[in-house]
Amino acid sequence: MKYDLFYYKLLSIYNIKLVGTNFISSSISWLIDAKYRKYSTLNSWLHKQLINPSKSLKTLALSLTNSERDDDKTVVNIVKWVKNNVKYKADPYEEWKGAYQTFIDKYGDCDDMNCLVYILCRLAGVHQFKLFCGIGEMDLGGHFFPLYYSTKELKLVTLDTTYYPNNISVKKRQEFNDLEYHKNIWYMFNEDICIKPL
Repeated sequence: MKYDLFYYKLLSIYNIKLVGTNFISSSISWLIDAKYRKYSTLNSWLHKQLINPSKSLKTLALSLTNSERDDDKTVVNIVKWVKNNVKYKADPYEEWKGAYQTFIDKYGDCDDMNCLVYILCRLAGVHQFKLFCGIGEMDLGGHFFPLYYSTKELKLVTLDTTYYPNNISVKKRQEFNDLEYHKNIWYMFNEDICIKPL
């Protein structure tokens, strides 16, 4: 994979130690959709949503793209839109609806709302090497959260719309620290790779 070295360097900056010697050997995580009992790798679940996205999602993503093509501003526009237009609703069945269904329903839990953030960022032109999704243990239990690496600010930040969400600029966002709110990160992934930190 052509971005392996970038990912390795990025994650080593944040002291995120990985299982296995390369990203391919750690692509072992599987998603089980509780409603439909479908199995999918976490990265392929995202990839499938980007192959042929709905016209309405693409239109929304383009409308949220910063006119200066500034990814830092674009991702904050997307977080603001999701926070203002999608309501949090706990899902006892842990059905991972995906971005389009969450967009249609206008409600969801952390995996639904934060997946929508990730997919909108990608459709708005933010490159996959700047984006990750994380799954891990927080104070209140399991959680799904998006991460963004700003090449302008040279820092990794969360774009979470459900756990301490905010509308502040990337520049003013606290740098990601996996020990502050995240007791244990189970997997980090985007549509390209899936890695399991130690």
